[in-house]
Amino acid sequence: AAAVKNSTSRNMEQIASTSCYRNYDDQADEVLQAASKQAAGLAKKERMARLENATDRKVSSASPSIWPLSSGFAVRTGMEAIHTYLKSWEYHTSWQYCVDFVKRTENTYRYRVRWSQPTRRVPIPKATASVFFALEVYPASDSTSKPVKVSFVFEGQKLVHYPATTVFRERWLRDIVECKLLLQDEVDF
Repeated sequence: AAAVKNSTSRNMEQIASTSCYRNYDDQADEVLQAASKQAAGLAKKERMARLENATDRKVSSASPSIWPLSSGFAVRTGMEAIHTYLKSWEYHTSWQYCVDFVKRTENTYRYRVRWSQPTRRVPIPKATASVFFALEVYPASDSTSKPVKVSFVFEGQKLVHYPATTVFRERWLRDIVECKLLLQDEVDF
């Protein structure tokens, strides 16, 4: 029985070795596919690690300490805090912005940040992108040592962003401007 078993295993090895030579192209394809899957997995892990690092860096730069306290809050204080926060965003130097106070409703101060890319040839851009900030001040009856509650929305969007959880993408501004330019091309005045 042992001799039969040994001869069977030798026959299997011979068949496997001859089939290896016959299916060399198939095996090479399998090896290449496995290597490409492994490389894709590593590339995905690297991208995720870079994204996590970028997220950590941006979230930490938007710490709550830049936002003013509810006590003694003024329109100018809110504008300065928004300017400070926008400095933590990464965007191309061609983008310019201005911060405008829009209105106050009870305990909420609303601001508009208007973004554009003026050039020497076109100093007044054909389209702009706006980001609307809401700074909610706690009433005097609550603890006045709390920082204001900040949220913002991009023009034409419903998603509410918070400084501590949002990583800014310049692409969001470009999308808004591109949509406006496409609409302008489609509408005849």
